[in-house]
Amino acid sequence: MNEFVESKWSLGRLTSMIENEVEENLHLDYKSASSLSRADKKRDEISKDVSSFANSDGGVLIYGISEFQQRDRAHLPECLDPILDPTITKEWLEQIITARIQPRVEGIVIYPVRNMESTYFVVEIPRSVTAHQASDKRYYKRFNFKSEPMEDYEVRDVMSRGKSAMVRPEFWIELEQSKARQNSIIMQRKPTSVIHLRMALRNVGLVRAMHVHVRMQLSGNAMHKSSTAADIKNVRNLRRDVLEVRMGIPFYGSSWYEPIMPGDKHLVVEKYRLVNSRSRWDGANIEYQIFVDDTRPYNGSTMLSEINVIQIEGSC
Repeated sequence: MNEFVESKWSLGRLTSMIENEVEENLHLDYKSASSLSRADKKRDEISKDVSSFANSDGGVLIYGISEFQQRDRAHLPECLDPILDPTITKEWLEQIITARIQPRVEGIVIYPVRNMESTYFVVEIPRSVTAHQASDKRYYKRFNFKSEPMEDYEVRDVMSRGKSAMVRPEFWIELEQSKARQNSIIMQRKPTSVIHLRMALRNVGLVRAMHVHVRMQLSGNAMHKSSTAADIKNVRNLRRDVLEVRMGIPFYGSSWYEPIMPGDKHLVVEKYRLVNSRSRWDGANIEYQIFVDDTRPYNGSTMLSEINVIQIEGSC
């Protein structure tokens, strides 16, 4: 398998998180295997943890990793803690989440990671457009590595999300394998890979987004020498119409903002070239701030190593 094309979640990735001591944070929580149990108390905890992520900014729950118990190493992953009970399945976990959280959280994805008879579950939870109630009839949020009860004003604030546009970036990396060329004069060239970072802006809210402005920065040394960090500094939902074509040259009109309707996305045309070395991606982080109409700016970040890589057919 190509070193750039791999599954999103794998045992290797979980092990890497432990080796690199990736700490829990607002968007990440580790849970031991004992957290998945048929006991009512454990089921209630599942609903509490999942709903807290949805009510906050979304995130990832990993079932099958134990944390250190020492105070000075709290919130750091210690070791894999596989789920050995064969009755604890993806379908069972989906049923618990669906039945014990009201209203239902849309967009949750559960990734089973298996190794022989051992299983781990990675639960990706999106930021919701409304507030969700856990099975104990309370509303929770993520705060200081934990799920904490929400104040009344916080619940009202989350419920008002559906009244404004919410735009979030979607990143993917395209690995383009060029074809070798050969003719009677030029010797055959070895196939080479060209790697581009791509993005789209998706409106995950319930109201159309009229004006979107994204300030973005890629840290680390993952950019190709032909690109610079300034290349991805600003992104907007702008379009330019071709007014006419003269001698094969297109002439464009003035830029205009294309509204992004709820559920739709705006494809960013620009491609940002990356170095052809996955090791150079380690530690590279995309930080962004999104401004949508009159709403408060949204701040986020994405690790380059966590973005899906897809292989596309190159040109000759």
